[in-house]
Amino acid sequence: MLALAAALLGLWLAAAAPARADELLTLEAYRRIVADAAALMDRAFAENRAEPQQALLTEAAAKLAGARIVQMDDGTRVAVDNTALTDEVRDARNAGRVRDARTRVQALRDAVNALPGPAVSADDAARLKDIYSRPPFKTDAPPDNPFVQQILELLFRLLDAIARGIFEAREIAVVVGVLIVLAVAAYFLISLRRQSAGDAQLPPDPSDPEAGLTAGQALSNAQRLAAAGDYRTAVRQLYLSTLLWLDEHGRLKYDRALTNREYLRVLSGAPALRDALAPVVETFDRIWYGFAPISAAEFERYRQDVDALRRP
Repeated sequence: MLALAAALLGLWLAAAAPARADELLTLEAYRRIVADAAALMDRAFAENRAEPQQALLTEAAAKLAGARIVQMDDGTRVAVDNTALTDEVRDARNAGRVRDARTRVQALRDAVNALPGPAVSADDAARLKDIYSRPPFKTDAPPDNPFVQQILELLFRLLDAIARGIFEAREIAVVVGVLIVLAVAAYFLISLRRQSAGDAQLPPDPSDPEAGLTAGQALSNAQRLAAAGDYRTAVRQLYLSTLLWLDEHGRLKYDRALTNREYLRVLSGAPALRDALAPVVETFDRIWYGFAPISAAEFERYRQDVDALRRP
């Protein structure tokens, strides 16, 4: 009894003790740790399937072991215990065990990414507005290109000459003709400026293998993984391909911050599309988050559901 009482007292003191500063992680910091660990597992699995890269596995395990307490965006503190997962990653000795550990780290990454982020404050909106008001996003100024500058100068001189000709003209037909030429030249000038400026794009994040992924690339990944017998990861890539395809065709906005159920709620105004997406979402959740086994025949049925969704 005394030993049990001492153990309970120790647990109570551990729970009541404030978290040290070096133990407390923000949710975003924990997301980065799990993402880094998942990237290391990908490298360990891909670089040498016969003899997994032990240094990469050790580094991934150390990252996961360092996370103990996470402070959510609302201030709530949550204890994190990755002991079993850390041991599985560190003790993987062959390609099969590395694949299983990698799958669980990926599932943890997806679960953490699915947690809702902080609400956008007025300060956040102001900072975002300031960012978009500066290059490379603001492109009101003409591009610094010598060839384009010469073309613009020639057009401006032409417009000036045409404008002077309007005041000197004596016949209405001449004035109308000059106005038409002026309108065409102005349209050409505006089009040239827009094409030269181009769209500002941020480069993909090299630490995130899914950054910049297209529907076609995800579909190719799914086909390659299915051919190798990795049907579970193939289901994930096929699901990503579906969301990206809907985004590329203007049917749904792909947002990695949304959960799968939130995608269905977004489509409440398009019931036919929502009903077609629902079985695709349900199967993905069951296979990816529920770790349900999947056979080649079941993957083929899932692929058929995705194909049916893409038909007009």
